[in-house]
Amino acid sequence: MGPLVQLTDVQWTIVEHADTPRTLNELLDITGYEQRPHFKAQHLEPLLDGGVLRMTVPDKPTSSKQQYVLTDNGLTLKALRGKTPARDDQQTD
Repeated sequence: MGPLVQLTDVQWTIVEHADTPRTLNELLDITGYEQRPHFKAQHLEPLLDGGVLRMTVPDKPTSSKQQYVLTDNGLTLKALRGKTPARDDQQTD
C-alpha cells in the first residue's frame, strides 16, 4: 500500500480514541466493525504503515496482549485536526 495521504472517517475515529492503548477488539467496537481482516487491512495497517499508530508489542504482532496507540506523529495529527475549523463553517462575503 502507498503512503497515507488522506484518512478515512473510520481512521479518524481510531485516531480520536487511540491516545491511550486500545486492543483490536476495542477499536472494532468503537468503529462498529465486525470483520477483523477487512478492518485491519483497510484501516489499521495504513495507520501503522503511515506512522500514525504503533503496536505496543511490535515483536509479536499477533500477541493476545497487543494494543495500538498513537505515535508522536499521530498525537500531532489529532491535535492539528482539533484546531482546524470545518470547511462548512467558513463563509465568504
